Amino acid sequence: MRVPIHPDDLVAGTGFIRLARTLKREWLGIEPISLSQASELMSRCLGYSNLHDMKRNAKQGSAEFAPLANVMTQCLATMTAELMESGQCRVLNIGELQEQIFQWPFLQLSTYRNHYGHADNRVVGQAVKTELIDAYMDTLTARPKQQMPVLPPPFTTRDLQAMLGHVPLNSTFDYLSMTSGKCLHGVDGASLMTSVDCLICKPLIH
Repeated sequence: MRVPIHPDDLVAGTGFIRLARTLKREWLGIEPISLSQASELMSRCLGYSNLHDMKRNAKQGSAEFAPLANVMTQCLATMTAELMESGQCRVLNIGELQEQIFQWPFLQLSTYRNHYGHADNRVVGQAVKTELIDAYMDTLTARPKQQMPVLPPPFTTRDLQAMLGHVPLNSTFDYLSMTSGKCLHGVDGASLMTSVDCLICKPLIH
């Protein structure tokens, strides 16, 4: 994507030159670069083959407009490739580079000055940053909702009795209330429990 360049943007101290000076000052490579090298690299960031190609295509009154979000993404890709593939940076903090690009004075270029007027460059940069984040979030697939595990039904009294071997319910209550060593027949001769061994009156009482 090419950013339209106006002849006035090539005048010293304006538009493109200010962008190139910013790149030179904030260069993250091991060795510093010259203004001409920064200008060459900036022309590629703006979508041209080289500085000569950009100057040749500079024209007045261009109706073209390149969205800043797309241009900043293009600048990040170009700068990353230049720093890493050329070996000019051993370790690159992409976040730091991206923040630098968001603050580059793009609004000094005629095409963006005409579009944004006298807006603050930092405000526009933050707005573009938000736009890029929103666009990225839209590309994410919706995460599946976490399913709560299905818990088994709680144990009932009868379930607990079956696990302990006390069935039916009355036998468990009788067992729990029985004094150790007491005859399970009871004092009146009536059996209190019908399916357990009595410690006194063996064998199994029926």
